Amino acid sequence: VDNYPTNGTPVIGPITLAPGAFTNFSGSYIAPKCCCEIVDTLTATGKDKCDSHIVQTTASQVCELLTSPALSVVKFCPTGQFPAGSLFSYSGAVTNSGDTTLTNVVVTANRPGDNTVLVGPIDLAPGESQSFTGSYTVPANSDPSTDIVVATGNDACRGTAVAAKADCVGAIPLAGNPILSSPTSSKSGITITWASSRGSNYIIQYSDTINNPNWIALPGTITATGDTAQMTDSSPAASQRYYRVLIVQ
Repeated sequence: VDNYPTNGTPVIGPITLAPGAFTNFSGSYIAPKCCCEIVDTLTATGKDKCDSHIVQTTASQVCELLTSPALSVVKFCPTGQFPAGSLFSYSGAVTNSGDTTLTNVVVTANRPGDNTVLVGPIDLAPGESQSFTGSYTVPANSDPSTDIVVATGNDACRGTAVAAKADCVGAIPLAGNPILSSPTSSKSGITITWASSRGSNYIIQYSDTINNPNWIALPGTITATGDTAQMTDSSPAASQRYYRVLIVQ
């Protein structure tokens, strides 16, 4: 018998085995969603044909369960225009949308300053949610609808990092590796353009040789507001210069 899916689940038998004889068996069950691993124990029991003496033995195996950790976050915003100097208030919720407990769940916003903590760190069981609120005074030349909240956490089983982003419009796909297009030259300098993910932060680094291990960052961080982003190198002094774009986590 097996201890999964319930104690005493039949696997084989009753059968008769002569001295030295053996038989193979197999079994299956739906993996539980209770934990990171289970200890599966088989118990074999028999009775001596001569004197009815009971014999028993067990075999156990630690079975690691596959998990699919995931986070989702939503941001609910008021409608209307919010001029500079007015108060912008919003709410939202972060949800464990995976199948394993998440630890160190934190939700941050990029207003009124980078990494403003709204929630956490907390733990969330699968399906569990936590609401949050935030507010700030709208700065000049800004659009509150494009400001983002970022949720991060770790799979309790293996420490795998998960993340999600959202603005007033909805969920924002997480950025993959940015694709850098050919830089263009003008009187103002060399402009670098790359495929971006709205709300993600980027920096540009340069080097005069492609194999230089010490790349230098151009001043400033770019927060993408669309599918592409740009930065201009206003003083490319060298006769040749290589560029690379990095996501700022």
